[in-house]
Amino acid sequence: MAVTRRSVKLFYDVLSPYSYIAFEVLTKCNKLWPSMDLQLKPVLISGIMQKTGNSPPGMLPARAKYMGKDIYRVADYYGIEFKFPPDVFDIMMNKGSLKAQRLLTAAKIDASDHLEELSRQLFRRIWYKSEGITEDGSLKSACNSAGIPHDLSDKFIELTANDDIKEELKVTTAEALDHGVFGLPSFVVEHNGKPQMMFGSDRIFLLAHYLGESLPYPQAKL
Repeated sequence: MAVTRRSVKLFYDVLSPYSYIAFEVLTKCNKLWPSMDLQLKPVLISGIMQKTGNSPPGMLPARAKYMGKDIYRVADYYGIEFKFPPDVFDIMMNKGSLKAQRLLTAAKIDASDHLEELSRQLFRRIWYKSEGITEDGSLKSACNSAGIPHDLSDKFIELTANDDIKEELKVTTAEALDHGVFGLPSFVVEHNGKPQMMFGSDRIFLLAHYLGESLPYPQAKL
């Protein structure tokens, strides 16, 4: 008997290190769980923070200190390569991810088959390679690493200034807010006839439960 696939929306921003964890786990589980149809939803974390009155975890010194240890433990558990960039505060508080998220939005609309790998390469530029994501050259490099043809990557970069792409990113961010999202990563799945929003990479076990699936960790590194 065929298993009915259920939509799971993953709202993420490459500026969020825990989104990197959730992204890597869920994209790989999507290949293992017959019941999940993962939908990647790039949004703007600064917009979510502003609308909800939330603030980055690094703004609280005690939490920032804990996070500096915790995310390495989580990444190691899942077998994900991770390293904080030396200028992490400047990246998260000043440089931001607006153009990168517009790039992902352009890929989502124009060539969705490239969205997953492009997202991965942007995540890795920040959270493993300590490389930028704000300049056109950096975005071009991410596209190249994702195997995107040069003409298509040039098109994506041009589209980051397109009004339709800007609006689409706003719309997807508003969709996340409508689901009650206040931080990232967040994911939404239909359960018992209602959309269930879950926040944080530490709630993936609950998603697995709702889908009737099992997490393959720690026995299998993905």
